[in-house]
Amino acid sequence: MVKKLQLSSSITVLYKCFLIPLLLLALPILWLVQVYVMLTDDGFSGNYSIVELTLGLMFLVLITSIYLKIKKVLLLEGGFLVTGFKSKKFIPFEQVKSIHGSILLYPELILMKVNDEDLGKYVIFIPKLRLTVLQLFTINPVVKELRAFITN
Repeated sequence: MVKKLQLSSSITVLYKCFLIPLLLLALPILWLVQVYVMLTDDGFSGNYSIVELTLGLMFLVLITSIYLKIKKVLLLEGGFLVTGFKSKKFIPFEQVKSIHGSILLYPELILMKVNDEDLGKYVIFIPKLRLTVLQLFTINPVVKELRAFITN
């Protein structure tokens, strides 16, 4: 059986500790600059309305909030070890309701629906990167393998 296998990509730490905080700082500043330029009509000739800018900002905040919930996941005998970089939690296969993979996202995300009060309803992690032409249009093969573990 499986002794210990890391399912999460090594870039998880990079996203969680560097890119996401950088986006959280930069996006509101860029939004305010664009609104200021739009209101003063100086310089740039952007044809964006305040509604389009606000919707764009809300979309980026949504994506950022998803990536903030990323966990590191290890496959052990009998379940998953999920770490949020501050705490660790073992989740047996029986507590995992379903596993889904993302399409059209880079990096890919795998979503595990769990029955756990500490972690919430979902555990989200970035699987190891794969380099294929159809990567954006197909679900990661790891999803199929993990589904086999939780059904047995």
